[in-house]
Parts: sequence; C-alpha cells; structure tokens
Amino acid sequence: MPRESRSDEILRIVNERGSVSIRELAEATYASPSTVRRDIERLMQKGLLRRHHGGAESVLALRPPRIIRRNKNKDEKNAIAREAAALVLPDSTIFIDASTTAQYMIPYLASVERLTVYTNGADTAMRLAEARIRAICTGGELLAESMAYVGSVARDAVRRVYFDAAFFSSAGFDGEVITDWSERESDLRRVVIEQSKKRYFLADRTKEGKRYTHTVCRISEIDKIISE
Repeated sequence: MPRESRSDEILRIVNERGSVSIRELAEATYASPSTVRRDIERLMQKGLLRRHHGGAESVLALRPPRIIRRNKNKDEKNAIAREAAALVLPDSTIFIDASTTAQYMIPYLASVERLTVYTNGADTAMRLAEARIRAICTGGELLAESMAYVGSVARDAVRRVYFDAAFFSSAGFDGEVITDWSERESDLRRVVIEQSKKRYFLADRTKEGKRYTHTVCRISEIDKIISE
C-alpha cells in the first residue's frame, strides 16, 4: 500500500475507534510496526493524531462536547446566521447541515413562507420542527460526536433533491479549500454542493487558516463565505 494511502487508512481507523494499537494498525494496513510508527509520527506532526504508548489516539476525542461547541462564540454565530437567513427566499427548498453554526439560522427562518428545509442533523431536525418549519431529515448512519447522519442512505436522500441553496460549516478553511475532521460528513457535504444552485459556507474567524484531513470543496466552488 502506498504511503499516502496507508496514512489515510491509519487516520480513518484511529478516528473511528478513538484509540488503536500499533499491532492492530500494522495488521489492518499490511505494514510492519516500524512503518506504522513512522506514519503515526508524520500524522502527529501535522496535528492529526496523538501518540500514546503502544499506539495512537484520535484528536477528535479532544473535541469539546457538542453543547459546548454550540455555545462557543454565540454572538458571532448569531450574526452569521442572521446574514445567512436573509438570503433564503419564500417558496424555496434549502439544505442546512448538522453544524452548530447552521443551527443558529433556525429562529430567523421561521418567518420565511412556504420554506422546506432538508438536513442531515438529528437535533437540527428537532429544532426545525419546534420552530414549525417544514423539515425533512436525510436519515442514515448517526454519528454520536456530531449528531449528523452520514453514509449511503443520507447521500441517496440528498441526490433525489435539487436545492435552491445550501448552508454548511466545517472545521476549517483557508484561501484554497474548505476542510473537516470527518471523512463521512465531508462526503455528504460534497453531494449537497453538487445538488445546490447556491452554496454558502458559514464560519467564524476561529476556523480561518486551518486545514484538516478531508476536503469538502475548493473555495471557488461556493458562492459566498459568511463570517462575522
């Protein structure tokens, strides 16, 4: 297995399991333990993994709980959400992802007439329903860390719809690309982008200049970055 592919596989396994031994990673990638150790060292230098005795640990485990992330930078997220919601027209069908930033749009969407909102967020769908907004959830495999539906079921649901606009966030962006921790959430966002007439990226300034493993899209593929 080429080094780049092997590193990607190691990162995927560790992120899924949280913590994995050198032996398990060597068996999964058909590589020697010494090779796996070198790969882990490179990934650790990029800030993508933490090394521990006998193996590696996902940095995703260090992410704050969702409730803490949702309440972080509340004023900034609220301002972003207000600007984003102002772009939503009556009689439209839009997509908002499972990000905590996109959830801040919901109170501002309640006054938009005849709006339909698709989402891959489990608690996002609940909040939309509570606001009396017509909500359709993709379904799929539910990720506990983000309460996001992903996988083939979610992708198939998105492919059946053409959205007037999509609003999404991610872990980071720079002058070239938008990236994220989660491979499967990134996969779904790419399908949403393909299916949307307008694409809006929501991000507070703490995400600017940060690049993570999985590419969501290039900056040139979106219509606007909405930031505070």
